Amino acid sequence: MSVKTVERHISKLVSLGLVSRRSSTNGKRWARRDTSGRIVLATGLSLVPLIERQPEFIQLHQAHKEKLTNLSILRDKCKIALAKLKTYLPKRSDLEELFNSAKNLLRRRAPQEALETLLDEINTEIQDVSCEKADNLRGSEPENEGHKEPYLNRSVEKEDSSTIDVNQTTVEQAYPKLCAELRTARNQTECERRMGDIANHLALGNLWLEIKKLGPTKTFITLGYILERIEIIRKPKGYAFHLLQGLNSGNIAWHTMLKPHKPTKYKLSGPHRDEKFLRE
Repeated sequence: MSVKTVERHISKLVSLGLVSRRSSTNGKRWARRDTSGRIVLATGLSLVPLIERQPEFIQLHQAHKEKLTNLSILRDKCKIALAKLKTYLPKRSDLEELFNSAKNLLRRRAPQEALETLLDEINTEIQDVSCEKADNLRGSEPENEGHKEPYLNRSVEKEDSSTIDVNQTTVEQAYPKLCAELRTARNQTECERRMGDIANHLALGNLWLEIKKLGPTKTFITLGYILERIEIIRKPKGYAFHLLQGLNSGNIAWHTMLKPHKPTKYKLSGPHRDEKFLRE
């Protein structure tokens, strides 16, 4: 680059307080040393300000990293809420405009204020739709209760899917890998720490925080389900995201995740790619 460009960059660094510059009258650089050979006075550029401000830069870096983490969590919340909103689109065409604008916003690096506004709008619409459904249920005639067997009455099956009956035998058969990892844990705290380490190893990132909000049992089931299939999953984080979407929307029932895994040769990058695999 040209000398003028170099001088412009140096002037910028000096104005920011990152380097210091002491010029001589003739424009040349020189240094004066004491009897022990240590430099006591010199002209030219010095990086001493950069070294002195190191603690300040470390704090700035940590604050910036925390901001990026919060932004990623906020984006994930918007995506999950958007997936829930999608289930209402067939009956509410007026929500399609909000759905499309939200998708376009999430494709870009949107600022925090825009994401917070979007999340509030989506949650408001979801709450309004839920209230409408509740009102319709109150005003409708009571339906015939029908059979109690889940395979004969779909409404009963849907209610039962939210109740998870877990015993030790079922867990060991469904998630032998995760059970092996946690078997030697001394207490619940160590179990949670080991599960967090596994999630970090799978690069689940901020999505792990959303999974933990499901509660201890569902968190264990979700992580165990992914770990059993890790050899055929291309992108664990993407797979976990779509799995969480399906669980929150009700498209995937919890009791189906307790079945032992049957190995398959096909690679998966997300539950949406092979629904049959999730409903095995």
